Amino acid sequence: MRTVFWIALLLGLPFSASAQQHFSNCLSNTADDATVLVPSDATVDLGTGDSLSTGDEIALYSDDGQCVGVAVWDSSKTAVSIAVADRDSTAEITAGYETDEPLKYRIWRASDDTEFEVSSVTYTCTLPGCQSDGAYQRDAIYEVSSLDASTALPVELTTFKATRSGESVVLNWRTASETNNSGFRVQHKEIGADSWSTLSFVEGAGTTDRPQTYQYEADDLAYGSHQFRLAQVDRDGSRSTSKTVEVAFKLDSAYEISKVYPNPVRETGELKLTVKESQTVTVRLYDLLGREQGVLLDRSLSGDQTERVQLTTDRLTSGQYFIRVEGDGFQVTRRMTVVK
Repeated sequence: MRTVFWIALLLGLPFSASAQQHFSNCLSNTADDATVLVPSDATVDLGTGDSLSTGDEIALYSDDGQCVGVAVWDSSKTAVSIAVADRDSTAEITAGYETDEPLKYRIWRASDDTEFEVSSVTYTCTLPGCQSDGAYQRDAIYEVSSLDASTALPVELTTFKATRSGESVVLNWRTASETNNSGFRVQHKEIGADSWSTLSFVEGAGTTDRPQTYQYEADDLAYGSHQFRLAQVDRDGSRSTSKTVEVAFKLDSAYEISKVYPNPVRETGELKLTVKESQTVTVRLYDLLGREQGVLLDRSLSGDQTERVQLTTDRLTSGQYFIRVEGDGFQVTRRMTVVK
């Protein structure tokens, strides 16, 4: 079986064609990434005699909770190949594995939507560049011979949903049981952002075999697509990350322009603007006598994406100013007071 697999590897044949469903926002591979190979005859223990089935997923996670590689298992294939992202291996990647950081695995079982954290891994080495210590190195190859995930994650998350409510998003999730659960970090990322931010921490129920329900409301969200996930934290500090849910905010009118906030402005302020259709928008600043004080924005904006125009007063004196926003078929003026 392994001989067939290595021939397929050398020919560059794909090892998995199934659609990914669970692990999301995983970093993409680059030329400097390591490669983890899981052949079909590897021993994978999910408890109660279960092993991997077609559609299950294997993912690798860094210490900071970033998914750095994922593959979908296909029982008809000889193996799966997982490209594991290096930290800062490209300009777009802002997180990933550091040199000598231990490889950490998670498995998602599609049949019952259960996520497992792998407690032990063993490797074999038959190829050049192979490493058997499970410590990350660029360009290394890791040949997995066994994955022990016989114990499910201590918190059994059964549902995680996001629902739009006006200009807010309400997150609801439910657990079937919890073991030493300190709580959940509610994390958020706008589409196009480089990293996740933590909005709040919601305390867990500790240890319980009773179902628990939780809710969190995220407000003051810009137009565009927003992603949310939960980072569950155990009392010993270990953590696991939920699947990602996404909600999109779309503009109903042709444009929307906020007032200046805060106003009066002492040092910095902000103006938010959104257009429904992509177009060039210009934002200019004028004093009370109509003299132009600067161009704050002059470029094409994407539709349904909120642009935050920053206002600084370092070159302005105290007094009244006007901000004129011009786009396709509209011109809007906002007043700003500078107080120093």
